[in-house]
Amino acid sequence: MTDEIHRIITELEAITAAMSAGTAGMDDLLPLNARRAHLSALLCARRDLSDDCAPRIHRLIVEGDVLMERMTAVRCALQEESARIERQGQYTQELCRTIARETARVDLKA
Repeated sequence: MTDEIHRIITELEAITAAMSAGTAGMDDLLPLNARRAHLSALLCARRDLSDDCAPRIHRLIVEGDVLMERMTAVRCALQEESARIERQGQYTQELCRTIARETARVDLKA
């Protein structure tokens, strides 16, 4: 393994570890993922990789892909839940207005 390939793999491992830590928000993950994709493309384009590098590279690429899939799924679930809560809030506000109108109407009749 050349020094350049070793450097790329080491950086890819560091990025994957940073993504795995779970402390980065989606805004932080996007640049990390872009860098990870770039490094992965560099490695995939190489023709001078040794046989012992391939499983290591494959594992890193798959691990990063799985992490991004999970983060995307979490983000979608949060957006759906946020929309549901917003709809529920709107329904509650409308219900409160209706109750206030009906209460005022009943009070006027009394």
